[in-house]
Amino acid sequence: MLSAHAFNAMLKTLEEPPDYIKFILATTDPQKIPVTVLSRCLQFNLKQVTPATIVERLTQVLESEGLQAEVAPLRALALAARGSMRDALSLLDQAIVFSAGHPTVETVQQMLGSMDATVLVQLIDAVADGQAARVLALADDMAERGLAFSQALRELASLLHRIALLQGVPESLDQDPDVSEIRRLGQKISREQVQLYYQIALHGRNDLSLAPDEYAGFTMTLLRMLAFAPELAAPAPAPPRAVALVAAKPLRTSMPSRASAERRVEEAVEPTPAAAAEALDWPGLAARLKLAGLARELALRSELVTQEGDHFTLRVPVKALLEAGNESRVRAALSEHFGRPIRLTTQVGATTGPTAAGRNEQARAALQKEAENAIYSDPFVRELIENFGASVDPRSIRPAKPDG
Repeated sequence: MLSAHAFNAMLKTLEEPPDYIKFILATTDPQKIPVTVLSRCLQFNLKQVTPATIVERLTQVLESEGLQAEVAPLRALALAARGSMRDALSLLDQAIVFSAGHPTVETVQQMLGSMDATVLVQLIDAVADGQAARVLALADDMAERGLAFSQALRELASLLHRIALLQGVPESLDQDPDVSEIRRLGQKISREQVQLYYQIALHGRNDLSLAPDEYAGFTMTLLRMLAFAPELAAPAPAPPRAVALVAAKPLRTSMPSRASAERRVEEAVEPTPAAAAEALDWPGLAARLKLAGLARELALRSELVTQEGDHFTLRVPVKALLEAGNESRVRAALSEHFGRPIRLTTQVGATTGPTAAGRNEQARAALQKEAENAIYSDPFVRELIENFGASVDPRSIRPAKPDG
């Protein structure tokens, strides 16, 4: 990376370049390039190099240097490079020096601080069998060997990802060196368990810096896998045959009287509180109320539970919205809207029905989706993606503001 003074010296040439010169700047840290330089460049986000391509290139480098290595250590270096050919070549150079010219799986794993795939398989086996003591024994062994627990969680998530791939598309891992163990684990663990373990591994890796130490964070992640199981929906029991027959064709012993028939009609026509709440478009009404500040947020984020005449019952997700007299302001706004006194009762809890804030969020999401589709369907953008492997940063896409 050039220094700030070097970039400033280059800036004059970038502003008025000769016709016969084109500058190509390549970096993995674009945030370190000054804004004055970035603003004068056409930026392309190139796709990462696949591990297979990196292994092929590393093999060619070793052959040109008169060295030999198996595919397994080269694949470990390619995965550690994370799509960067430059980092892969740098790691290969270190591996050659570290192993005295003969890179092996053991020396590469020791250099990278990674762990053998068999240890990961043993961990997943112990978790699937519910053997907490075995899980802790394996973690203690890893600690004695000085393995990095953050790297272990990363590789554990990678193994779970490969298991999920094999369960979904069995032929996708035919070339994987550990395909036999992965196939066995895929048959032993359900798809729901794999997804749950993968999610726990990701959260455990993100929370590792918050744990008392890496050992505690790693073991708590494994114990969390043992403590939780995916929740499966139980099939609804079939109703008894006799009940189904009665419900389908009720018996009638006599003609109903006129009075009882009128009572049934009145009961059917009279709306229930829930039906009355559904009939009133509360999100639309909340958006039209003359409110501001937190009182308006209370109305927008609230859900109408029931409406019985002039009595409204609202549910809000956050108790703080009910403070500082916001409830009384909403009651006053409702009374002004309907032209009569309104009683208001509030509850605190998770909202499950429609809210004005929810509608606004759905509308913004629809506009954002429409803007993204317009960008990706642009012929120029598609040409850049297809020919140069470029990618569009979704955070840079904003819906166009309506005219007026």
